[in-house]
Amino acid sequence: MPSDSLLKKLYSGDYEFRVDSTSLRRFKEVAQKVIARMKQLHPAGTTLFDVGAGYGTFVEVATLNKLDAIGIEPSGSLHEAVNPKFKNRVLHTDLYGFIRSNKKKFDFISLIHVIEHQKDPRKFLEVLFKLLKPEGVLYIETPNSYSHLAIVEKENYTFLTPPDHIHLFSKNSMAHILPLYTESVYKTYSYPEHLVGILRAIKNARYYKQDIRKSDTEKKLNRGVPSKNNLPFFDKHIAPLLTPLLNLGSRGSFLQVYIQKKN
Repeated sequence: MPSDSLLKKLYSGDYEFRVDSTSLRRFKEVAQKVIARMKQLHPAGTTLFDVGAGYGTFVEVATLNKLDAIGIEPSGSLHEAVNPKFKNRVLHTDLYGFIRSNKKKFDFISLIHVIEHQKDPRKFLEVLFKLLKPEGVLYIETPNSYSHLAIVEKENYTFLTPPDHIHLFSKNSMAHILPLYTESVYKTYSYPEHLVGILRAIKNARYYKQDIRKSDTEKKLNRGVPSKNNLPFFDKHIAPLLTPLLNLGSRGSFLQVYIQKKN
């Protein structure tokens, strides 16, 4: 378990993640669906609080969907990169700094790729639920440890990245840390590259098993042979069509949890 001082150093300064145009487009598409689902669960809701706002994109999409949205981001570098049009809606602070000066409660709270970074996720959720109004909805998104991707990649799992990812969750483990006075809806989704990654991991494992049976001479002869992993037509055209199959049985790469607070 990383120390508090290490985590503070990791997140308070130059912690960042790269977002290209494809990632940004995808995130906005997911955000639109998430906000629509939250409104469906709580039609009267008007306020949203985004914890770990990153570049402020979810706050931006929520605002464009007529919600009174604010966010918080502890990383200085990420906060500096927030869209200037929405910068006054994203505060440079962490959750505990925010609640010391804020008494407001919210209809919606979003926690997108944040809970896996928490040393004590149960306590973190308890704090958030105190900020949620009755009938309010908390949305959690996190890597799914029960996904096909996690099971196939094993110790090379894409989202197994300590010390920033401390805990990984499945649908079942998530249920253990949620309060009893809530109702939850679970979904998963995946990207085409996850399907490609699964197929390549299976293929590489098969070649590895074959390779360990080869003599040293055979291994030397195979060095420098171009990889056959590059299949651009499949990656671009076939994988997107097959990717929804990954989500069957809650086995998609990302776990989505909609949690409604009940009286």
